[in-house]
Amino acid sequence: MNDTAGEDSVDIVALRDGFRRLGLADGQMELWVASEAEEGIPQLARYRFLSAL
Repeated sequence: MNDTAGEDSVDIVALRDGFRRLGLADGQMELWVASEAEEGIPQLARYRFLSAL
């Protein structure tokens, strides 16, 4: 089995940095990051939109 990341892999560090810049707490951040990485749901964009409301 190959453990290398494919072209459509998610940059976890960049996601964490993005959420951190938006002010999300570390405990909550991991849930949002995991959802985007595992389910492919654009959670950073969703959080940014919702926080702007």
